[in-house]
Amino acid sequence: MACRSVPKAEEAKSDITKRCEGLRGIGEIEVVQLDLASLKSIRKCAEKLLQEEDHIHLLINNAGVMACPESRTVDGFEMQFGTNHLGHFLFTLILLPKIINSPPARIVNVSSVAHSCKYTLRGKYLSSIDCFIIKTRLQSIST
Repeated sequence: MACRSVPKAEEAKSDITKRCEGLRGIGEIEVVQLDLASLKSIRKCAEKLLQEEDHIHLLINNAGVMACPESRTVDGFEMQFGTNHLGHFLFTLILLPKIINSPPARIVNVSSVAHSCKYTLRGKYLSSIDCFIIKTRLQSIST
């Protein structure tokens, strides 16, 4: 579980472990630090996963920030775009070769319903609404 806040991720790990107690086929959960607002952090986390994991059968990209004050990532991108779009893209791109070689595999991108809004919270029209709609399909990959 790659997360920005390791303490919060450890709490989630504990909760998931308790809820899955007694179930068969449940693997172990490892927490890895990942800041999607930092290209350096993304590369570091992805490389760690590539080195330590034999297979990646599932990648869930969960949008990280929404309606945040205007700010920039450490790499100079607008925070929400850099985190929720560029961060997920780079993370997925680096992990993709291992995912492709780990059938069955899926990549799931989740976000809020913000893509269906006509206006931003500031009342501006979302002229680039396509940027908020991301669909990923990984199908029929055989090795």
